[in-house]
Order: sequence, then C-alpha cells, then structure tokens
Amino acid sequence: MSRFSFKSLRSRLLIVLLGLTALPALLIGGLAYYNARQTIEQRVIAQLASIADLKKEQINAWLDDRSADARLLADNFLIEEHFTEILDPQTEEQRRAAFSGFLIDNLHGVQKARTGYREIMFVDLGGKVVLSTDSTHIGADWSAHPAIAMTFASPNGEYIYDIHSEGDNGPPEMTFGNVLHAVDLKTAKVLPEVVNGAVIIRVRMDQTLYPLISNWPDRGATGETLLVRNANAETLFLNPLRFDENAALNLQISKSSPNAKPAHLAAAGQEGVIQTFDYRGVSVLAAYRTIPQMKWGVVAKRDSEESFAPVAELAREVLIITVLILIAAAAVAVILARALTQPLVHLVAATQAVAAGNIESEIVVGSQRADEIGQLANSFQMMVAAVRERESELESHAKELELLNELGRDIAATLDLRAISTHVVTHVAERFNNFLCGLLLYDETSEELVTYSVAGHGAKRIALGGRIPRGRGLIGQAALTRQTRLANDTAAQPNFVPLPGLDIRAEVAIPILREEKLLGVLVVSSDHVNAFHRDDVLLLETLATQLAPAVENASLFRDLSTAYDHTLDALAAALDARDKETEGHSRRVVAYTLAIARRMNLSQQELDTIRRGALLHDIGKIGVPDAILLKPGPLTEEERTVMRRHPEWGQRILSGIPFLEAAAEIVCAHQERWDGGGYPRQLKGEAIPQGARIFAIADTYDAITSDRPYRAGRSYAIARAEIEAGSGTQFDPRAVEIFLQIPELEFMRLRAEALTSPAVTQPLPLWAELPVSSTSSVELEALNRLIKAVSGSLNLDEILREAACTTVETLGAAACGLFLYEAETDILTLAAAYGFPESLKDRFSRFPVSGFHNEVVVREACIRLHDDIAEVPAFVELGLLKSQPEWGAYLCVPLTAKGEVSGIMGILSRRPRAFESHDITLYQAIGEQIGLAIANARLYQTIQQQAMTDSLTGAYNRRHFDEFLPKEIERCNRYRHGVSLIMLDIDRFKEYNDAYGHPAGDEVLRQVVRLILKNVRGVDVVARYGGEEFAIVLPETDLDGACIAAEKIRAVVDTHRFPKDHLTVSLGVAHCSLDSESSSDVLLARADQALYKAKNNGRNCVCVWQPEFNLLPEQTKLGN
Repeated sequence: MSRFSFKSLRSRLLIVLLGLTALPALLIGGLAYYNARQTIEQRVIAQLASIADLKKEQINAWLDDRSADARLLADNFLIEEHFTEILDPQTEEQRRAAFSGFLIDNLHGVQKARTGYREIMFVDLGGKVVLSTDSTHIGADWSAHPAIAMTFASPNGEYIYDIHSEGDNGPPEMTFGNVLHAVDLKTAKVLPEVVNGAVIIRVRMDQTLYPLISNWPDRGATGETLLVRNANAETLFLNPLRFDENAALNLQISKSSPNAKPAHLAAAGQEGVIQTFDYRGVSVLAAYRTIPQMKWGVVAKRDSEESFAPVAELAREVLIITVLILIAAAAVAVILARALTQPLVHLVAATQAVAAGNIESEIVVGSQRADEIGQLANSFQMMVAAVRERESELESHAKELELLNELGRDIAATLDLRAISTHVVTHVAERFNNFLCGLLLYDETSEELVTYSVAGHGAKRIALGGRIPRGRGLIGQAALTRQTRLANDTAAQPNFVPLPGLDIRAEVAIPILREEKLLGVLVVSSDHVNAFHRDDVLLLETLATQLAPAVENASLFRDLSTAYDHTLDALAAALDARDKETEGHSRRVVAYTLAIARRMNLSQQELDTIRRGALLHDIGKIGVPDAILLKPGPLTEEERTVMRRHPEWGQRILSGIPFLEAAAEIVCAHQERWDGGGYPRQLKGEAIPQGARIFAIADTYDAITSDRPYRAGRSYAIARAEIEAGSGTQFDPRAVEIFLQIPELEFMRLRAEALTSPAVTQPLPLWAELPVSSTSSVELEALNRLIKAVSGSLNLDEILREAACTTVETLGAAACGLFLYEAETDILTLAAAYGFPESLKDRFSRFPVSGFHNEVVVREACIRLHDDIAEVPAFVELGLLKSQPEWGAYLCVPLTAKGEVSGIMGILSRRPRAFESHDITLYQAIGEQIGLAIANARLYQTIQQQAMTDSLTGAYNRRHFDEFLPKEIERCNRYRHGVSLIMLDIDRFKEYNDAYGHPAGDEVLRQVVRLILKNVRGVDVVARYGGEEFAIVLPETDLDGACIAAEKIRAVVDTHRFPKDHLTVSLGVAHCSLDSESSSDVLLARADQALYKAKNNGRNCVCVWQPEFNLLPEQTKLGN
C-alpha cells in the first residue's frame, strides 16, 4: 500500500468525497434527531398534562359528589321533620325512638352504599351527637370539633373540613357538613331561617380519594400523583407517595427548598408543566394543577430519565446510523478514489438507486470480484437485505399499532359493547387469516362463559349464547386461571375441546380482566399449526386489556341507567298514589305504550325515551292543587284551565335534567291531538313527538278499560272501537293501525304484569343482549304464523301442534318434536310431534333428563347441534339411519321465557350439516316464542286462580262465592236435589287481633281455612265471606249431613292449638230443599240468622236455621 499524500489526486479526491458524504449525513442525522426529539418530548409533556387534568377533574367530581350526599340528607324533608320531632322535648319517648331508629337505618343504608364513609352523624346546635352510624358516639359532645363549628358558622350552611387525622393514629379523613333546618310540626313546613342541627359525614381518604388519584394509565416505574396544600412557609403533602407511604399529613418541605418545586407551585395556585427536582431531589417532568375549592394542588410527575428514555434511545440509534453511513461513505470514497473506472460508475448508479428508496434493486456490478469493489457491493447488498427485513418488521408493527390505535379510539368513543365487540372480533379475525375470533362474556351466577360475538369463516358454526363452563377446555382454563392459554397444536393439547364442524389446529385464549375481576375471554382460532407467535400473543393481550374497561363501563352504564329509571318509577308511583282514582295508571300505560312502540321498529334509545315520557306524563300534576285534582264533581272553567296547564308544568320540571330532555317533550305533548285540537300548543300531525302520539292511544285505552268510582271499566272491544273511530282526528293513523294488531290476550298479560311486576326491572347482563340475524321471507312467514298461534290461543296443545307443523311445512325441516319439562320431577314429556316415526315417539314419550344425550340443553339453556344424526346414540339404536335415510342433522333448542327452561324442541333436517348460524338464531327465536306461549298460558291460569282466590287464606273469595252459590242452587233445582250452606265466624277474633297483632291474626285465618279444607269434601266450596267470617257450600247435601260437617269443623277448631291463645268458632247452618224458596239471597240470610243465633247462644256451637228466626227482631253478633 502506498504512503498517504495530500499531493496525490486519489488522496485529495478521497478527502473531498469524505467531506461531501459525511457533512450532509451529519446534518441530516442531526436535523432528524432534533425533530424526532421535539416530537417525543411534546408527546410526553402532553400525556403528563392530560393526566394532571384528569386527576383535577376527578378530584373536583369527588368533592362535588360527597357534598351532594351531605346536601341530599340535609335537604330531605322527612329527615328534617323526624329530626325536629326527636329534638322536641314534647315528643313521646316511644315516638322519638321510632324516628331515631328510622333515621339511623337510613344513615346505615347510605353508609353501606358509599365506599369509605367512616361515619354519618346528626348533631344538635350544641354539638351533641344525637344520631350516628357509630353507636359509641351517640350522646358525645363534638362541639369543639372544627367541622361542626364551621358548618354552623358557614353562610350557606355547608362546610368541608380539609384532610386531617382524628387522634394520633387515625387514618386521614375529610368531613362534609350541612345544616339541618327545623320543621314547623303543626304546618309541616320547613323553617329555612331556623337551624336545629347538622349532618356530618366523615370520609376515609385511604378508601376513596387516595386510590382515585394514585391510579392512572401506564404509570411506569416512577409515575405518581401528589396532593398538596400550603402550610405557612412549607408545603404539606396530603397523600401517601409511591416512595414514601407515610407522607400523608407528615411530609412537609420548606418553600425555600429547591426540591419539590412542582408541589410548591401547585399549592400556590399555579398550573403548568415543568422539569425540575421533586421531594426526593430527583429530576422529574411534572404537570401541576390547582384545586381552588380546597386550595389544594395536584401534581402528576415521572422521573426525567424514564420520561425521556425514548429520546436517549433515539440518540443511540441516530448515532449508530450516522456512524454506519460514515463508514459506508469512507469505503465508497476509497474505492472511487482508487479506481475511477466504469465498474465504479455502475456501482454509483446502483447505490444511488438504493438511496432513492428502491431497496429491491440488486447490485450486480462487481459482485463476483474479490477486490474492494466486490466486497463493498456484497456488504451493501447485505445492508439492503437487512433494511428490507427491518422495513417489513416495522410495517408489521405499524399495522399492529394502527389496529390497537383504531380499536382504542372506538372503545373510547362509545359505550355500545355490541358495536365494539363486533368491530374487535372482525378486525382480529382478518388479522389472523379470518378463520375464527370470538368474545365470550363471563356469567358470575352460573360461572360460565357466554358466546357474545364471533367473526370469521367459522362463525356460522357458532351459536351466540352458547355456554362454556369455567375450567372446560382451553377457553375455560383461561377463565379459571386468569392467564393466557396457547395451543399451537391442539392435537397435542389434552385440555382442548374440539367444536363440531371446525378443524381447529391452533388456538389462543386471553382472559379479559379488570383489577383481577374476570369479565370474559377473547379467543382466536386457526386452521394451521403454529399459527401464533409471541408478538401475536402480546398484541392480543394488549387488546384484551383495552377491552376490559369497555366491558366494565358498558355494564356500569346499564346499572346507572337502571338506577335512574328506578328513581323515575318511584316518582311515578308517588304521583299515582296521590290520586287513588288512577292508582297504577302509570305502570299500565307504560306497558301499553311500549307494546305499540316495539312493533314500530324503534331503536332502544327511542324506546327508553318513550318509556320515561309515558312513566312521567302526569308529573306536572304536582302543581295542580288537591282541591282541583281530587275534586269528586265536574270542574269549573277556571279549574279546567288550571288542570290543562299540567303538561307545560311537567315539561318545565323535567327540562333541566339532561337525560330527560327528550322525554320532557312527550310529557308536554301527551294531550295534543292529530287534528291540532289538543293542548297546550295545538300541535298537529307529525309535529307531535312520535312518543306522545303512541302514548295518547295507550292512555285512552287504559282510561276506557279501567274501573272508576263512577263506572266499571269497559271491554277491550269498546276501547278498540273508540280508538279506531278516532284514527286521523284524535290519533295518529299509523299508531292506531299497530294498536289494532295487538290481541286482547296481550293486553291482559300486560295488565297482569303491571300489577305484579316493577315498571323497571333489573338490568339484563350484557351477555343477554344477543343480536337477531336477518330472516328471509319464508322465515318471517313461519315466525308470523307461530306468533299468531301463540297470541290467538291459550291452549298449549294447540300451540305446540302448530309450532311443530310450522317447523316442518314452512321451514322445510324433516321432522320436529316438542317436549315439556317438569322441574319438580326432572322429566321431559313429548307434547307434540310432526314427522316422528312411532318408534321414536314411544322411546321419548316420557323420560328423565339425567342421562339424556342433550341434557345440557335443559341444564344450561343452550343450543346443541349434531351435524349428523349418527352422532346421537339413541337414533342409532332405533335404526333411524336406515328407516329415515333422508334425515341429516339434528338441532336441539331450549324453550325459554324469562330465563327459565320450560321444554325443548328437536328439529331434524333433510341433509347433514344443514344448520347454519342464521338457522340456529331463527330456531332460538322460535324457541323463545314457544317458551313465552307456555309462560303466558301458565300466567293466565294463575290470574284466573287469583281472580277467584283470597290471597291471604287460599280459600275462594267473595266474588267467586257470589257467582257460585246461585249457579249451584240452579243446578240443584234442575237435577232435583238440595244444597246446604254453613256460615262460620271465629269467636272473639277482634280481641285476639288487638292483643297479638295483625300478623298473628292472619296466621289464625290461614290455619282455620286449612282445618276446614281437611274436614270437607273436594266438591265443597270454602270461601272467605268477609273478615273472620267464612261460607261453606255443600252441594247435594241434606240438612243432617250439613250439621254433621259443621259439628266436625267446630270440634276440630276447638281442639286445635293456635300459636298464641285458644280460639273457637260459631256456625250457622241452612238448607235449600226443593220445596223451599230456591234463592241464594234467602239461603244466605237464613244461614246468617242461624250464625247470629249461635253467637247469642254463647258461641262455640252449631245452630240450624228455624222458621221462627224470621219472627225475631233484627239481631247483631255479640262482640265478634
């Protein structure tokens, strides 16, 4: 090698080339590093600032919520009234104790409902604790406590006592106070100028505020939140710190100290972002905000080293790349300087192509040479290959980050878990070969996973709502262990449970957890072995972490909405109770309104708005004086004007509540007419809100069919005719058309449910909200035919025969069988079949569920699919594969209503693997319709029974007795035999009731009825006539037989041991023979006269009616 010399052209060219190559590389690298660093620093600062803003918002909301709790207790009229009576020295001690117990129960209820409420107390003006959830404090003198003194001194009657500790070792707490006003007990009005005490709420910080401010996303190794306030010349730390758990109320740092500068600035009421030293003397990046309400400061900080770690990493990468570029530049310069030949020109052209971004280009020039040019070409080719590989990896990671970012935005933008889950499983399925991805939600009650959403080619084989027990298979194991389960070769995995019709070769199941609570499982399956790599699992685990708050938030949002609706239901019930004439009206019209609205294909949000508007339609009547609202006679013109203003008053009451603003429009318009003749705004046609137009029909129907003091409720037919006559004038024609499609039985069911069920039910679990797939015209015809059969009859046999026939004739099934389930005996009975051979009917006419090949359908209310009947042992044993060769797949569907299984439906297809996902969903809907029909039939029987039965004793009621006795007398006359009547009265029952209370008296009535029923025939009718008086009708019984029965009953009661005291009965007997007056009134009067005679004869005896009783003066019972 020749000696280096500046005089040589090669050396000078080398220097020039090195300079020209190195300087741009250094400039470009430095500029790229500077821009990237600025971007990273801005992102880090923005992230920290957003966390500080979030903590500030959360703290303010927390303070407002606690103050609202104290204010809610203090402003409650009932609490103020009871507290005034407790303090009143003239209040009887028993009454004072009752009010004290009531208020303490309420305080315990509030304490139980709120996490971290250490104590809630009521104190009088002297600071004495009158009531408290901590019984040891009752009677104690707290007048010296600053929170109590400052509450009474506060101009607005409210005070928040800052974070402090009670005693030497007490946990940090805050106190929220609000004054209680006295109530004028004579006028029942609050005296706002008179304060007679205060409500004090003590809240623990370690269970409430501290966890709230300490938790934030991706804190890393050094991230933490500080809560501080001024303490004269020092800054006081109010919460435990990550690096000092005892800092709360103990750590104070002088404001002159260079450390903890963010805390000093925040405590001073300033806001911003700064890089400085924290209380440890460590350099940090901190965002600080102020909480003016409490003069607090909040700081979100992270060590500078951790915050700017990406910057340091970037610097290393830029340095390495720059060095590599310089080395490459030097090599190229040496080669160019050493050999200015044509191959060098080709090499330059090739390198320029690569520099232009064409990393796919091949460097051919000199690749076979052993000199420097050949080596450089090979080295450069290897570098290009590495760049290619790195670019591929970066592209893959970029797609994953893009997927996570997109899904994260979707999750943050909505509370609709259905939309989120569908989006997630669809994208994940596409990411992994589009074979199968599913989301399963965890049912804590049954400890099972419920299939909620699926996507991919295999999704059609999966039925939504299918259940997997926790611990079963790979998915169940992920739920049980709360750890990711991966099987890259399912054939070698003993825990894997295959799915029929799906060739799953690899599967990964990720548990969805929220603070260790299991919410569900995300599962991805593939038809290839070794389909999932470590990066894939990390991606899915990150996605599951993002899904967890979406699932939880959706559930919390449902619970919150339901809590709102429960409050509205209570308010509507209170309004109904104010006017006894229309009691229960709100619940009924809500049920009728929703029945119409659901048939108009409205969204769930629209249905919720309509339901709330219907429930609160009369809230404006709060402003109508009782003298007008409850007036028995007709209203004057002035009174009518006042009454007609209640829709506007209702709108004003609700308009300030955000979630009721849409419902307020329904409230305001519920008295409008389609032709514009209504009030208060004379709206016309579609200018009237749709909910108000629907409600007007439901309100009219209820008004016509409900009982009133001045008339009995009229029939469904009359109501239907009147509403139909008002179509196009009073009512929306389209809504009337829908109303006319609803059968009378449906309205009967809705009315019964309104009487027995709450207007707002408990929220369904999220997994219960399964989508309904689209249906073809044939399927719609089948559903329509089935619904008509269900709604038009209460005959179960008829409904089940129609369902089996519809399944075969309309939907093209080969055969169908319907089985009813008897829960008491755990037996299934064949109720209807279409296309079943006799051998199959005989084999499955009645059989136990235990051991049944589809037992899981009954036990878990899930669908079971057999793609080939050869999979069913019973079918093979019966030889159906030969006798029924046209049969293919077998589907077993539960018949359910309100979560209860009332039977199963078995459907056989004409070919194997015939049932697709939409078929399964359709048959699931059919099963629900049949289950509903069974429930309606049983409900109808229950209603019929309740209509004629006394709810307390189980005997027949007075109405049934009044209907039965005349019919029985008429029947006896027709068939020429007599009937006897016994009237029974419990002796001295009023004295017993007064002495031992109504519950004891009710138990006596029940026991007496049981004794009577045990000592009469099955054909005899025992009815509660009124109070403690009972009537016993004895068909085809002469007078002697009736006397024997009466004496038997008297003796049994006389010897019976009642819970509290000895009791007897008196009985009067009368007989209606063919030659006597055959009138129920006459027979009843005679039995009653005989009963009075038995009372006058000393009680505990039987007296038979005699003709001379008619000559006696009017008698009354002695006592009772």
